[in-house]
Amino acid sequence: MTIYLKVVSKDENHSYPDDFLEKVDEFDWGNYQVLKVDEPFGLQEHEIVDILLERGITALIEDNDSINEQLVRQNETTDKIVKFMHRFLDKVGIDNELIIVDPYFFPDNAPNDYVKLMVDIISKYISSLTTLKVITKSSYNNAVKTIFKTKLTNLKPTLVIEHKHSNDFHDRFWISNNRKKGIITGTSLNGLGNKYALIDRLKITDVREIVTVLNNGSLI
Repeated sequence: MTIYLKVVSKDENHSYPDDFLEKVDEFDWGNYQVLKVDEPFGLQEHEIVDILLERGITALIEDNDSINEQLVRQNETTDKIVKFMHRFLDKVGIDNELIIVDPYFFPDNAPNDYVKLMVDIISKYISSLTTLKVITKSSYNNAVKTIFKTKLTNLKPTLVIEHKHSNDFHDRFWISNNRKKGIITGTSLNGLGNKYALIDRLKITDVREIVTVLNNGSLI
């Protein structure tokens, strides 16, 4: 096991680290070796703080690819879209509640396979979910909503699905993990694959603000 220590001189006249290392050498460390490491994480302190605030502690140990945004290309297959969404939602950590803010989640002129896409994404987490909260704009396709609710409740009859309306949101957010983590999609779920769009993880500070706005509006 490696332990990193931060050593700060009490006297600016002392030459750190040379003076400190000389003191260290006076001790018998037995089977231990003491080395000087300038940047144990390869990052400056302020960079580590930014990453912790924006991505969480796991961002420091995950490979870079796991925290990057995902480009969804035009004409992307639904299988890949489901895979992309699962990749990011897995990182969020879906618990007993999933909040979806998407103005066009129940769209007019929905493709024939749209409800299947919705269910394929959410069904992976159905065992842990007890409540699904969906916030859309005030006008929506009630037929799509009905089919969607029927298919999910067939999978889990005890699942509570709440639908509320707001016209105050443009971007699309999926939030879970005790309302602490989330993702953003550059277009509504029904638009992924129609044009180039991004999926990305939300900053923790942004999740907090979105949740506050939803709470203040009695939407969750």
